[in-house]
Amino acid sequence: MIGSKLAHYEITSHLGTGGMGEVYAATDSRLGRSVAIKCLPDAFAHDAERVARFQREARVLASLNHPNIAAIYGLEEIDGRHFLVMELVSGETLADRIARGPIPVDEVLGIAREVTEALEAAHEKGILHRDLKPANIKVTQDGKVKVLDFGLAKILVDEISGPALANSPTMVSGASVPGVILGTTAYMSPEQSRGKLLDKRTDVWAFGIVLFEMLTGRRVFSGETVTDVIGAIAHKEPDWESLPVGTPASIRRLLRRCLAKDARQRLHDIADARLEIEAATSEPAIQAPSQQVSRRVWLVASILAVSIAAAAFITSRLSNSTPDESTLWASILPPEKPFSTDRNPSPALSPNGLTLAFSAPNAAGQNLIWIRELDSPTARPLPGTEDSLESFWSPDSRSLGFFAKGKLQRIDIAGGAPQVLADAPDPRGGSWADDGTILFVPTATTVYRVPASSGNPVEVTHLDTTRHELIHGWPSFLPDSKHFLLWVFSSEKQNEGVYVGTLDSGKMRPILPLRTRAQFANGYLFFGRQGNLMAQRFDPYNLQLLGEAKRVTEGLGLSCCEFGNPAFSVSKSGNIAWWSGSPAYAHKVQPTWFGRTGHVEGTLGEPGSYSGLMSSPDSKYVATESNDLTALTTDILLLDTARGSPSRLTFVNYAGGNPVWSPDSKRVLFTQWRDYLDVAAVQGGATEQIPFPGGVNSDYPLSWSPDAQNLLLQRGTPDSRNDLWILPMSGDHKPRPYLNTSVNESSGRISPDGRWVAYVSDEFGRAEVFVQSFPIPGNKKRISAGAGPMWRKDGRELYYITEDHSLMAVAVTTGTTSIEFSSPLRLFQTTNSLSSGGAGRAAYAASADGQRFLILVPVEDDRPQGIHLIHNWKP
Repeated sequence: MIGSKLAHYEITSHLGTGGMGEVYAATDSRLGRSVAIKCLPDAFAHDAERVARFQREARVLASLNHPNIAAIYGLEEIDGRHFLVMELVSGETLADRIARGPIPVDEVLGIAREVTEALEAAHEKGILHRDLKPANIKVTQDGKVKVLDFGLAKILVDEISGPALANSPTMVSGASVPGVILGTTAYMSPEQSRGKLLDKRTDVWAFGIVLFEMLTGRRVFSGETVTDVIGAIAHKEPDWESLPVGTPASIRRLLRRCLAKDARQRLHDIADARLEIEAATSEPAIQAPSQQVSRRVWLVASILAVSIAAAAFITSRLSNSTPDESTLWASILPPEKPFSTDRNPSPALSPNGLTLAFSAPNAAGQNLIWIRELDSPTARPLPGTEDSLESFWSPDSRSLGFFAKGKLQRIDIAGGAPQVLADAPDPRGGSWADDGTILFVPTATTVYRVPASSGNPVEVTHLDTTRHELIHGWPSFLPDSKHFLLWVFSSEKQNEGVYVGTLDSGKMRPILPLRTRAQFANGYLFFGRQGNLMAQRFDPYNLQLLGEAKRVTEGLGLSCCEFGNPAFSVSKSGNIAWWSGSPAYAHKVQPTWFGRTGHVEGTLGEPGSYSGLMSSPDSKYVATESNDLTALTTDILLLDTARGSPSRLTFVNYAGGNPVWSPDSKRVLFTQWRDYLDVAAVQGGATEQIPFPGGVNSDYPLSWSPDAQNLLLQRGTPDSRNDLWILPMSGDHKPRPYLNTSVNESSGRISPDGRWVAYVSDEFGRAEVFVQSFPIPGNKKRISAGAGPMWRKDGRELYYITEDHSLMAVAVTTGTTSIEFSSPLRLFQTTNSLSSGGAGRAAYAASADGQRFLILVPVEDDRPQGIHLIHNWKP
């Protein structure tokens, strides 16, 4: 809120929120006229990007001089407060008018014509509105139409950057509240909701929605959540039968052309809509039947249609008769809390296509597998599947295999405790054959087989070192239960792709040269390509692709662990499920400085898809993993803490991960999961290669000792889960165990004096921070429940993260052979922006004096995050 006065403007009332600012009615005492004041919120006053958008709105409005567009009188800044002075438009909004019911056709045509004239004037100047809706249209007391709020307008020639949903209209808050119909979201064009580049056809779509709502008095696309609405926009047709029978035929045609989901088939110019509306005013009106008869006919027809459709759908799905031939689209949202940022839903359809399994948090925030029968409106959790990563179905659709807590397990979906089948500390997918054989990848290396009734795992595939193969992942059985698809990752790009392997032979055959997993169903090979789900005919007996690949859907997200794992599942019945979101490592974040009390002190660099933070010992740089979601690669990026400028350190084929600084801050060691480690010089030059003959794909570099003699690693093995190992940086480079136990040890950090290691262990059933001596373990100290330990530069303070995302500090006192810790002090609490980092990554970085902390803060993401379904897909 603002005070009652801004210079010579007297505030008289609060009108509401428009675009990105609060709007007030005011009196200009100098000119003696009523005006509207639109203020940039205080929270954004120092946000350069928000201020720039606000100033852009002023320039946009100033360029639009049209009787159907609210005029701008000036852009003011007083005492650091930015605000627009605009024409105060009296009268009610179109939203208020529609709320009272349908508007008569002749009145609708008059309003629609003036709206088209306003948009036509804007489009002629190369300006999109992008947020046209009834709430942004006013009808004055004398019947004049005014289009308001070009706060999200876009100059067409300025579309030089890639698509960004951050530039799309904002969503209504409280979108997860049942029964709430979303505002702006309901007027997005399909291409706008998917974050594509926009042109004037997106305003044509929104105009069509407004026109439809004026005629019917109700929303065209509605739902309880953002995903429901966006899913309806993308896949459902408007209820054309709800249009009044008196609607002219030309207006019906116009609506269909405005609301074509494919922008190429949509009306290209709003001026054409104006011509259609003007022509419609000369058409004779159609006499409507009596209200009583039309309502009765509509009610009987609706009940009959729904009954027939439901009976046909359920009968075809649950009986052995011929299935329903129609293709249906739907979306499923998380049942109790939003999908977790560090556990992706990983949808898995049962072979019979009747049931969907996916991961999601319960009301307490604990992630586990949920089961949703597709003919049921609700999902139910499976107790015993907490902390699961991915799941896959048994051939009879009665059981699930899944990975959780370092184990491959199975569980009957009807209920009961899970059964542990094998160790799997770093899994990469599984598949269940008709004969009871399960294929799985336990340690991000090769494929193993194990009986579904349990037994000893047997290795099925072997890495070909001559081809620099590193991972055989996500096996998927073909119909003969002997051959299977798998994704082969190699450091040599020409050797990676989708292959076919066999149970009785180590030989593999290349099928598709893409970075993706694949699944076969109904004569098609399904796979991901450039964010699209593709399907191509495939002969599973001759192992040959046929014809050309067809796009099934766009906006395909990623699931856990690798870029090669797009989030989709296909059933034998022709149903498809996919997730449109992305894993935590692919989310856009902004590196942000926080003080010790949790107040924001600035940002570092630009927002991006970053994972982990590691500060150099001299505090001049912060290294992070930077993900390119187009090229599907990860490189090391350096952020200059003084200037904030980023510089790219590596240019790898697939993924460079877990950057670790040398003690002198001149080099960065990282892994590409090969038989050597890479060390890149900060100032440029050739990349050094450290031999690592005993390395495995589950090795993650963690910390370089101050004397430069040893590197601390995190290693996952089937026998002992996650452990800490030491790699000598000279001599034979043969790694040796540091902490090699039956429990998990992870996230180890060597102290600045090189005498201690802080790490995380679950030996008492939960993640806790411990400290032991280094390089020989001993004198173990238990600190507290938490994760992500990090030393201050002088070693006199140790930081860690609690389960509720609080950053804690412990004072450290060291003696000749001893170390003592004070009681933990809570510095501040954040949201999910502060987590353990995962896979040995540091989740935050501390300044040298421990007075500031750099944290990756998520940037608002408007992409739909639901699981989407296609019933009975056909090419």
